[in-house]
Amino acid sequence: MSVASASRTDGIVAKSVNGVLAPPRRGGRAALKLLMGAAVAGSAASAPIAATAATPKFTFSVLHSFGLGEDGQEPNHGVVYRDGAFYGAAGQGGTYAQGILYKFDIATGTETSLFSFKGGAGGSQPASDLVFIRGNLYGTTYSGGTGGKGTIFKLNKKTGKAPAQYSFQLAQDGGSPNDVMSVNGTLYGTCQLGAGGFGSVFKFDRTTRQLTVLHTFAGGNDGAGPHGNLVYVNGLLYGTTQAGGAGNGGTVYSLDPATGTETIIHTFSATGDGAHPQAALTYANGLLYGTTTAGGTKGEGTVFSVDPTTGQEVVLHSFSLYPDGSVPIGMLSYLHGHLYGTTSNGGIDQVNNGTIFKVDAATGATTTLHKFTGSVNDGGVPLSSLYLYKGKFYGTTAAGGRGGLGTIYAFTP
Repeated sequence: MSVASASRTDGIVAKSVNGVLAPPRRGGRAALKLLMGAAVAGSAASAPIAATAATPKFTFSVLHSFGLGEDGQEPNHGVVYRDGAFYGAAGQGGTYAQGILYKFDIATGTETSLFSFKGGAGGSQPASDLVFIRGNLYGTTYSGGTGGKGTIFKLNKKTGKAPAQYSFQLAQDGGSPNDVMSVNGTLYGTCQLGAGGFGSVFKFDRTTRQLTVLHTFAGGNDGAGPHGNLVYVNGLLYGTTQAGGAGNGGTVYSLDPATGTETIIHTFSATGDGAHPQAALTYANGLLYGTTTAGGTKGEGTVFSVDPTTGQEVVLHSFSLYPDGSVPIGMLSYLHGHLYGTTSNGGIDQVNNGTIFKVDAATGATTTLHKFTGSVNDGGVPLSSLYLYKGKFYGTTAAGGRGGLGTIYAFTP
């Protein structure tokens, strides 16, 4: 399985974990306004920081605007490609105002709602990128299900139905699931809540519908509140927690899926090297790359690398709010020696709709490619990762566009 250029989305939740306030994950204009106006506190980073370069010429276009009619609203997740179309989820909107699964046809530019969540036992507020396995789409909902703590669902494209395959119960298995990913057909993922309230890592057998908790976070030095997806490298799963660790700034950890053994690779100091990572990690050139939503020289977040063998971390870039943005949340994408990503805040003073950026993975030199305006012709507050397809990156915003409730966009770097 190649993970160097995989693009997935990390969701976020408006709640406090061990006293750390995470930006809002989904739901409502008020939550988006909070994120757009927020400046996350932090402090100095210890590694060299590259200056932001001038904006180069590149192409950018809005492909679809959400929020019109019974369409979805505020997509916090990215898209995946299959057979001429992109598939994704919007956490709000739809027939029952509980979120939708949608298809976007690249050739015609047409977006179609595939399924509207009703809430209750079937789940509500889809919480992840979608995963294709044998023609079916799998994902999670943040809430709903028989236990009220979220579900794993399966969308059958032929029937248009997306029944819950599993309902989280919190005390036994965790709750509020994030993304899931597939390793040889088995789903792996994380929950923001665990039996002790600090989160968990799980695997799910699609055939038996049996879920196994591989690790329950204990808080403190062990970490707490995993928000991002997992990445699979050489037999191990790697992920981040947004809190816990020696400095309560979060951790980078590995987990052996065969034994459930967890190892803390790096602990963020919260006062030096960045703090509170919420995005999944990206693996390339023997290193793990990621972002933090706080910390760095301006307290606005960082782009970092970690050596999975030694745990050595290097801060490649510290965000400054203006002009390069702040609070990066989506997973980074790697292409030709550069890391591409988005920030959910900052960019243009008094507008604060986020940016698209690229970072030289070797030198840390950073370029701001695009500053979102939140207008009808643009978009704002990108919370999703970027998906690379045929030389273009595709992503979503949770605000802006003609409907004012998010967009699908594309750009050529």
